[in-house]
Amino acid sequence: MSTADAWLEEVEILPIVVGIHIDAEIADRPLARRIVEAVRRWQHLYCDEAICRPVVISDALYLTTDELQRSAVISLGHPRVNAVSAALAERLPVVYSGRGRVVIQGEWNDAPARLCLWAESPREHAAAVDRLVDYELDSFLEAVASAPHA
Repeated sequence: MSTADAWLEEVEILPIVVGIHIDAEIADRPLARRIVEAVRRWQHLYCDEAICRPVVISDALYLTTDELQRSAVISLGHPRVNAVSAALAERLPVVYSGRGRVVIQGEWNDAPARLCLWAESPREHAAAVDRLVDYELDSFLEAVASAPHA
């Protein structure tokens, strides 16, 4: 681990979940890394200490790990290729919809904060990540920071 990230070692993991599917590995995992970097930047700008440790993981790992399911989560990927997105898309309200082709769903007023973003094409997935970073991520991370931690 780099020295710059050493301050993240002792905090709760924030799963950034992608599907365990070749399309997700090709298109979604690189975008998930952009979300990780945005979360780290936000923490360095606005927090005296780390509030979470963003980590890209598969939907299979998330769904088989009870501890991860009790924490805040961001799921990236179409419900066809990400089982966590499929589950969250069924129950989270829509925060943003770009012509129904770019969708961000979330609930962060109740702990744990949950966020799901997906789109119909890889290029539109990039637009969903841009929208998240530019508009919704601040509110989501403020909720994560103010939530009671175990």
